[in-house]
Amino acid sequence: MEIVELSDRLNDAEALIALQARQLKELEATQAKATLPDYSPQFEELRQLLSKQPVSNTPAGLAGQLEAIRATVSAIPRVLPVEHHHHVEDSARWFALGGLLLVLITAVSAGGCLSLYRENTKFSEHDVKYRLIRLYHPQVSLWADTVYHRGPEEVALHVGRLEEKQLLLRRAEELARQKQEEAAEAARKVERLKEKVK
Repeated sequence: MEIVELSDRLNDAEALIALQARQLKELEATQAKATLPDYSPQFEELRQLLSKQPVSNTPAGLAGQLEAIRATVSAIPRVLPVEHHHHVEDSARWFALGGLLLVLITAVSAGGCLSLYRENTKFSEHDVKYRLIRLYHPQVSLWADTVYHRGPEEVALHVGRLEEKQLLLRRAEELARQKQEEAAEAARKVERLKEKVK
């Protein structure tokens, strides 16, 4: 088994070496075709500029050359003016509109997810309440399920009417309590006035 594995590995290595050799030949062929630009005119121009500069070995000549270099360097502006021209092409406009559309879709999706999360939270709260009623009052929950399955629309209307009645009763009780408190307060005021009169 080891000899077969070794021969397979050797064949794979030979194939890899052959592939690399072929790729190397292709690379050499493409590099041979690529011509380097001819920089000889630029080099000749630099050579002429250097030959025109007077070179002096005396201290006075070096000081003069140094002053000339300083004057040339000081003439160069510190900050080079740069003009920016921004142009929005038609293809870039479509990309910008696409990005804006994606942001809008993301915002709407996030809002929808948040709304659904809130609704699901309410449903889970109602589910816990319903399970609690089912555990402690199984007959009541069985009655509610039976009535609801017979006619869900009628049950919804009936529940709405019952809630309205209950709300009216609460308001009437609150109003009656306020009236009783006002009557008690009026009775106390009458008693105080009677005491002051005596």
